[in-house]
Amino acid sequence: MKKFFNYLLIFLIWSNISFSEIYSCSADLTRFGREGEIENKIYIRDGNYFYNNHDWKFDIYYESKEEIHLIDGTKTSMFIVILNKKTNEFTEGYLSIKDSREHEQVANTYGKCVVKK
Repeated sequence: MKKFFNYLLIFLIWSNISFSEIYSCSADLTRFGREGEIENKIYIRDGNYFYNNHDWKFDIYYESKEEIHLIDGTKTSMFIVILNKKTNEFTEGYLSIKDSREHEQVANTYGKCVVKK
């Protein structure tokens, strides 16, 4: 699976697909008790939306020259992604009443991105 993801990433970065932006991001999972593991995410702009490598559709909630804020929400929860255009950093997190009630502290994913425009 890891090889497939790497080939897909290389294909997306070097192909002639006409997306306006592709963010290929990686996060160290040590803060989740998974030392030595890296998680890779891809966020692809398609018009007024972004899609990730799980084919989730994100609304662009806010965009400036420095950041893009993405939201994928349901009736009971929200998944939030922030992409920093200047530093090529990203963070993402899940927010729900149930999760907040049951866990005092929940770490957010954080990492760096490579951007193709």
